[in-house]
Amino acid sequence: MVGSSRFILPPEILDLIFGSLRDCKESLEACSQVDMVFSGLTERHLYHEVDVSYSHRGENPGMLSLIASTSTSKLSKLFHETPRLTTHVESLRIIFDRDPSLHAGHSETPVEDIQSMLSSLSRVKRIHVYRHDEWKHWTDLPQPYRLAVLERIQSVNTEEVCLNGLDGFPIHELNQCIVLKHLSFSDVLSFDHGLGNEPQALHYDPQHLQSLCVRLCDTSVLLAMERWFSHPTSLAPNTIRGLRSLTLRTTRDFMNLRWLSRILSACVKTLVSLEFDASLPCL
Repeated sequence: MVGSSRFILPPEILDLIFGSLRDCKESLEACSQVDMVFSGLTERHLYHEVDVSYSHRGENPGMLSLIASTSTSKLSKLFHETPRLTTHVESLRIIFDRDPSLHAGHSETPVEDIQSMLSSLSRVKRIHVYRHDEWKHWTDLPQPYRLAVLERIQSVNTEEVCLNGLDGFPIHELNQCIVLKHLSFSDVLSFDHGLGNEPQALHYDPQHLQSLCVRLCDTSVLLAMERWFSHPTSLAPNTIRGLRSLTLRTTRDFMNLRWLSRILSACVKTLVSLEFDASLPCL
């Protein structure tokens, strides 16, 4: 009955139905097993959003070895065998989490495999990077891994970047994201603003930025953003004219930050959502 229905419902209708199942991978996978027609129609929905997760082994910062989770290893193999599937991936979550169960019986994942995996996802628009345990500093990750993640973040297609629980990220590297529309920082204690005497190349047009969210971040993060925004080669607040959503939920009185007042002045005609931490005394 299901197999014959494809001759009744146009592919466009089936595509809408499968699109509504994106949050139910089990149902999509079941549909993909019906026949070749259903398999082709469900592909782009099944792989629209993917997670790649890595555990780490070792205690010395900068010398950790990464181990891909079983699901990530399978996904990497699948993408290698069927490259067309990578063209469907638009949203990518990169998760670093210490998982003791992977420490025994699992070998280190070569950096080349991680680079190949991330580089193959050339059409990704949304990238979320998460840390979920006590090791959470960017520089704890060996440089080859950091470069692989940065390469994917700085892709010409990246429209959204979310950093969660990852301290010490070089915020100035976001200058390379030329069409960045949505930027979010959550549970971050520090940034490496990296803005010294050497100018950083700026290819990003800040007029693309539509939403900025800073949640549960330390004072140093806001101060690093102050330096970032005020640096001549970085994002000039008065050029961020298309911002529609601004969220700041921190533990600091941020109302005296110069970059914040300049952004609010520049976006007075476009801003439609403004959320501040209601617990602050100044509010």
